[in-house]
Amino acid sequence: MAATIQPGQRYACRKLSLELLRKPLNFGVAKNIISKNRIVKAPMIEELCTYDSLSLTKTGLPTEPLFNLYRKFAEGGCGITVTGCIVASDNGVVSVGSALISKKYDSAERRELFEKWASCASNDTLIVGQVVHPGKRLLSFEDKAPNTFDINTASVLEIENVIEEVAYAGHYLYKSGFHGVEINSSLDFTLGEIVNARANKRTDKYGGSLQNRTRIILDIIGKIRDRVADDNNFIIGLKLSSPIYEPDFNEDEYAAYCRSLDVRFSKLEDFSKIYATFSLIRTGHNLYGFNLHHNNQSRLDYVAVAGGHYQYVERLGRNMLEPTKRREQFYARFVERTRRHLRNVRLIQIGGFVTAEQIHKVLVANVADAVGIGRPLAAEPDLPKKLFAETVMSAKESIISELDFKIRKEAAGTQLWQSANNLMLLDLTLERHVSAFQQAVAEHAQKPKMKGSNLKDFGYAKLDMESI
Repeated sequence: MAATIQPGQRYACRKLSLELLRKPLNFGVAKNIISKNRIVKAPMIEELCTYDSLSLTKTGLPTEPLFNLYRKFAEGGCGITVTGCIVASDNGVVSVGSALISKKYDSAERRELFEKWASCASNDTLIVGQVVHPGKRLLSFEDKAPNTFDINTASVLEIENVIEEVAYAGHYLYKSGFHGVEINSSLDFTLGEIVNARANKRTDKYGGSLQNRTRIILDIIGKIRDRVADDNNFIIGLKLSSPIYEPDFNEDEYAAYCRSLDVRFSKLEDFSKIYATFSLIRTGHNLYGFNLHHNNQSRLDYVAVAGGHYQYVERLGRNMLEPTKRREQFYARFVERTRRHLRNVRLIQIGGFVTAEQIHKVLVANVADAVGIGRPLAAEPDLPKKLFAETVMSAKESIISELDFKIRKEAAGTQLWQSANNLMLLDLTLERHVSAFQQAVAEHAQKPKMKGSNLKDFGYAKLDMESI
C-alpha cells in the first residue's frame, strides 16, 4: 500500500485558470463535429454486455447498466467519451461482457441496442466507439482452447478479412449514431501485433518495414472513409501505443508513417501509391503528383497516444527502476515525435493525469490537443464537471500504490460495475474500503472461469460497499 492518506484526500494541485481545458476542439476531417472541451474519457474495459456461450447472436449486446454508465460519463462533463473495446470479429469476443459487432451475427436487436448506446451521449458530449480485432486475445476458457488468429500464418485473404471486419464495425457505429470510431492498434490485439516488429515475422507486403507493417492501418482508415462517405460528420481516431513501436524504432520511418496518416486520398486504391513513395515523403519528393503536405487534408482526425504514465514522466530519474525509466523516456520521446510529424491530426495524450495543472502544462506547451483520463473517472464520473466548477483541482488519491498497476486496474473495473448498477462507489482513500476490495478480489480469483460458470464470476470483482 502507499503512504497513509486522509479520507477523501486529493492530489496536490494549485488553483489555476482552466480556460485551455474549456476550449472547444475541432477536427481536420470531421469538420462539423466539435468537442466542447479538452477532456476525453479514455477507454476502459467495462465488461457490461451480454454473453451466451452457445450463441454469438446473443453475445456482446449492450445492456441497461452499460447505458447507465455512459449517461453518467456524459453528464459528468467530458468533451468526448471513448468506449471500452468493441470487438470486430465473426469469431467471438475477447472477454465475457465485451461488446461485439459482427456482420455474421448481426440482428435488429443488436442494431437497436447500439443505437441506444449512442443516444447516451447527452449534454453535448461526443461518443466514439473503440474497435479492436481480437487476434490471440480471443476469449478462451480453462476447459476449452480458443480459435485464435495468428498474424504470422494468416493468409493475405485472412488479413484482408480483418480489414473488412474493422471497416464494417466503423460503418456500423456511424449508422448507429456514434460520433466516431477509434481504431485500436495497441497491445497484442491483431493490429498491434502486425505493427510490432518483434511480433510480426511476415515476409510479404504486411511484414518487414514499418511501411509494410502499417499498411493495414491505412487500408482500414481508407475503407471506413469510403464506406461512410460522410467525412464532415464522422470522426476517425487511431490509438497508438509507444511500446509497440519501441523495437527497432527508426526516426525517419516513423516520420514517414506519421505523414502518411496526415495525407488524404479520395480513393482507397490510392493508398497503394503511398507505399511506392514512402521513403521519399520526408524529402518532399512525390512520384504521383500528390501534394503530400497540404493543410487540413488528413484522412485521420486524431491519434490517441498511450503507453506511458504522465506522473512517471514528470519525475524521470528519481528512484525509478531502469526498465521503467527506459519505457517512460521512450514514451515521452514518442509523444514528442508524433506531435512533431502530425500537422493536421489532433493528438490526445493518455495516461496518468490526475491534476488540472498537469493537463494545463501539456496543453499550454502544445504537447497535445487534449488529454485522456481513465481510472480517475471510474472513481468519479463527474470529475470534469467538478474541475470546471472549480470545486476541486484534482482526482482523489489512492491507498493502493501507483506501482501496483494490476490491482488499481481491477479497482477501476469494480468501480465501473458499481457505477453502472447505481451502487456506492469503492473509495480508494478509505482503508476499510480497500481492505474489503482486496478480500473480494482474492475470493473472485478463486472462482472457476469455465464455459457454463456463473457470469458474475467473470470480469471484475463485484462488491457492494453497503455490505461491508
